[in-house]
Amino acid sequence: SLQRALDRRLYLLLYGTSYGMPPDKPVWHFPEKVYENGETLRL
Repeated sequence: SLQRALDRRLYLLLYGTSYGMPPDKPVWHFPEKVYENGETLRL
């Protein structure tokens, strides 16, 4: 759905700008919807 696509883009945006943190250390300041879908979006 469109909302899911937006959530995914938002997740990637926030995850890509984790203030220089390593990719194996996610920052837990994402919206709940993105957090719930985090397992399916995580590589």
